Amino acid sequence: MNEAVFISDLHLHPNEPEITQRFVDFITWAKQNTQALYILGDFFHVWVGDDLIADFEISIAKQLLELHALNIPVYFMPGNRDFLLGDKFLKLAKMHLLPDPCVLSLKGIRIFLTHGDAYCLHDKAHQFLRRLTRPTLLKSIFLAFPKTIRASIVHRVRNLSRDKKINTNSHHQKYQVVKEKLFQDMQKHQVNHVIYGHVHHPQHNQHLWKNRHINEFILSDWEQNPHFVYYNVNKGLILSLFFNGDVNN
Repeated sequence: MNEAVFISDLHLHPNEPEITQRFVDFITWAKQNTQALYILGDFFHVWVGDDLIADFEISIAKQLLELHALNIPVYFMPGNRDFLLGDKFLKLAKMHLLPDPCVLSLKGIRIFLTHGDAYCLHDKAHQFLRRLTRPTLLKSIFLAFPKTIRASIVHRVRNLSRDKKINTNSHHQKYQVVKEKLFQDMQKHQVNHVIYGHVHHPQHNQHLWKNRHINEFILSDWEQNPHFVYYNVNKGLILSLFFNGDVNN
């Protein structure tokens, strides 16, 4: 049995049934294979307020409740797409909110957890938008807009995101984490292991930085070859591919 499993960037949306089915299959696997689930942001492709929860979101909450019924806690860290997810859905799905970043202490290990977008410092447009949208007051102002206006804004953002994905190379340095800043923050917390998502390129890298050994795990999106990280007290941290309801280390 694994002590914890970490996922991110599922981008769940009612128009993406294949990804939803992968998530359902994953929940079936998780029931038998982990003691806790950590979702590190962009769980939903878009989130414009808890007052717009519909059948699709309720169906996802029911999947998470199946873990809760087995005493498997689910922890959620907001990403850049679902940072407006609020108390109503958290309570509906029985999820526990995590700050970004945070340090997790498991049996024999401490792990630095972040969604990752805060460290993509070369993406100036995104950092500006992040500063503009994250303060509590500004979030409250946006949530005060009529539902139809919020839904329209999110629909346009979804289309822009699709076009950006088609027309840009996401491997470009602009869209990558600035590791110097990330490692500095890890050093402050005296942590050598980090897990994050956002950049969608699953990797396990080992770095030697200022005489510190850094163990870096990058999570994937779930469009084609979803990867996740699990922690087993006997094996350590492992990056794994999930397919057809099973894992491949």
